[in-house]
Amino acid sequence: MSFSLQCHAPGAAAPPAAVFLLSRGLNTGRPGFTPGPNCFRLICSPEQLALYYWLAYWLWATGQFRPFLKGTVIPFARVGDVRRLLAAHSPELERIDGVIPRLQQLQAMEIKAKKQLKLIQIARRGLLNIESPQ
Repeated sequence: MSFSLQCHAPGAAAPPAAVFLLSRGLNTGRPGFTPGPNCFRLICSPEQLALYYWLAYWLWATGQFRPFLKGTVIPFARVGDVRRLLAAHSPELERIDGVIPRLQQLQAMEIKAKKQLKLIQIARRGLLNIESPQ
């Protein structure tokens, strides 16, 4: 394996080439570049950082972390299960490398659409508050 996956201790220094994956809740596996509470730290070479980020993003977006969730109140994934999932899909890194620019464009469009949806919701709430009978 060309990566290492560990539990991230809150307050610990983040290594320079790391992706952080949420380890609890229904967004388990969602990647990010900043550590948060309840996350795994995926350490790899700086050249592979973007590849592993998008691999984790793809696995999270397609719901492939969900079968590994345990627990009743707040579901969580075990580090060993996530490590095996990432290792099993590591051959996909070559395919992901060719589509990263398009993935980045889609992510930017998704962020923009979410912001617009929030503005629509705010406008709807404001309109309903103004026009409500008194």
